[in-house]
Amino acid sequence: MVELAWAAPVWQRYSLTLGALGYRNGAELTGAEGEATLFLPVNPGLEPEALELKLAFSPGLPQGYLEILSQGQPVFQAALPATSLRVPLKGVGVQNGLLTLRLRTRFPAQDLCAAQGLFRVQVLPESQLLLAGRPTPPETLAAFLPPYVERVVVYLPEPPPREAAQAVLWLAGFLARTYPGRVPELRLEAPPKAPLEPHPFVRHVVWQEGLGAKLEGFALYLGSLQEAARLFLAEPGLPKAPFPGEATEALSLKTPEELGPRVSLAALGYGPKRVEGFGVLTASYAFALADLGPKRRPVGLRLRAVHSPALPERGYAELLLNGVAFHAEPLEGTLLDLYAPVPAPLLERNNTLEVRFRYAPAEGQCTYGALPFTATLDPASYLVLEGGEALSGLDAFPQALLPKFWVYLEPLDRFKLGLAARLVQALQETTRTPLLPEIASAPDRAPLLAVGGPNLPQTLGAPLRTPGFRLVDSRGTPWLVVQPEGPYAALQAFSWKEGPVLLLSHTNASGEILAPFLQEALKEGWFALHGEIALRGPSGPLLTFSLSKSALRVQPLPETPGSLLARYRKEVYLALAALALLLLVALYPKVVRRGKA
Repeated sequence: MVELAWAAPVWQRYSLTLGALGYRNGAELTGAEGEATLFLPVNPGLEPEALELKLAFSPGLPQGYLEILSQGQPVFQAALPATSLRVPLKGVGVQNGLLTLRLRTRFPAQDLCAAQGLFRVQVLPESQLLLAGRPTPPETLAAFLPPYVERVVVYLPEPPPREAAQAVLWLAGFLARTYPGRVPELRLEAPPKAPLEPHPFVRHVVWQEGLGAKLEGFALYLGSLQEAARLFLAEPGLPKAPFPGEATEALSLKTPEELGPRVSLAALGYGPKRVEGFGVLTASYAFALADLGPKRRPVGLRLRAVHSPALPERGYAELLLNGVAFHAEPLEGTLLDLYAPVPAPLLERNNTLEVRFRYAPAEGQCTYGALPFTATLDPASYLVLEGGEALSGLDAFPQALLPKFWVYLEPLDRFKLGLAARLVQALQETTRTPLLPEIASAPDRAPLLAVGGPNLPQTLGAPLRTPGFRLVDSRGTPWLVVQPEGPYAALQAFSWKEGPVLLLSHTNASGEILAPFLQEALKEGWFALHGEIALRGPSGPLLTFSLSKSALRVQPLPETPGSLLARYRKEVYLALAALALLLLVALYPKVVRRGKA
């Protein structure tokens, strides 16, 4: 077994931004009495020292204060507004690898309803958590991945065995499911020759053929596909919802559509949501189409909520999908129970459903001492589903890859495997449904994720399949011209042999252009990719466009000798080698006879 050499762990200080910890937009506290909770991961061997808050405020905010609590006990108070605050955290308890901090803001206001919409305190993602300690290696396989990981390095031979490649793809999906919002970088390398520095936020995986699974320092030695499946296809160790979706009373059907398949808010990972306050109160639910299963889309929403006594003239509930209102209903009594059709044009790959309560107390009663409006949304509320594909192109993925898909790499090497793993990570990050990739020896099955060179688009019948092309509209006006000598990388989504295909390809010989292309394409994850084709040359911006939903069409350009050589370089070299061998065989007897003479 190849053993990794380790330097001795030393005591150090570390700092992590809230953005790196998954709070990409920070946190927001609204109204005269705002609240937000931060769940900050702390790895074994480390202790929190301080939280350096960077704050921003809405204009005209009056003087108030910030209070921070941990495990129900106050740990910090400070006057507001203040753009930066240092919160001492030494001695504050960490439970199950998480430091839980509850932030509360308080501001004086004569009209609490107006304050709900005007008072804003933003905790910026540049805020930093300061930690200190000595890295502690994991003691069990279950503890191999700590609460926070920046990078996982996998050491593989070149070319990697097929089982090793399969394990890497499973690991890529597992990391995205285990660390939503803060997916670690996955790096593939040859075994190191120098001792490694132990780091609390880095883990190492060494593929050792024939070995099961073994821990050594900060490394996991792995050589069995069965052990890889046990480790990386299991459900991630995330907190489960502490409620059954069937805990509430059964809901009587309102429409025939509810007889079809459905998925509850509980099944999507949401418990009872409670809103309390004055003015406008919102509960949000994020879900991906892939969370609903293969070839399914929502057609209706059955929503149930218990709320404070309300009069119809005082308030109503509003439903929004991706920021667009599609249903409203007055509040009356203490129960909201509705069914609303979900408009298909509003659906996206990743959706945000908002339930917005608008309630106005009687004149002059929106003050301190008045009873706030409260509502609790039932997790047994559900989306009604029907079969069919809601989206196309890149937006159809990852749902189009369910329930299982194949991965073909041309060739199977560390570089192409790393690109495929990055794609799997980005796709998995958008959905709770586990993706199940499987290495394929040929590109003859679908759904398919393929990574390859100049010949693969031609083999699969991709929309872009030549090194040079012209993109023209219905009048023949060129919108884009790519010369055959100019290499490019492309990510294409299309159908082939009655199955969806996601193809990452390059037109030059080496394929080095793929790494910067994918880095640019996925700089905001899979969330920002739309259309059917993403394209980029050695430099310049990333271009995305659609062919099926536009008047654009592709006209291939004749290939030049240079582009033909780049495309068929392997075949040319093989032909030259064969020709040299034939000449040697033909000339060798003559040379021998001449030497004897």
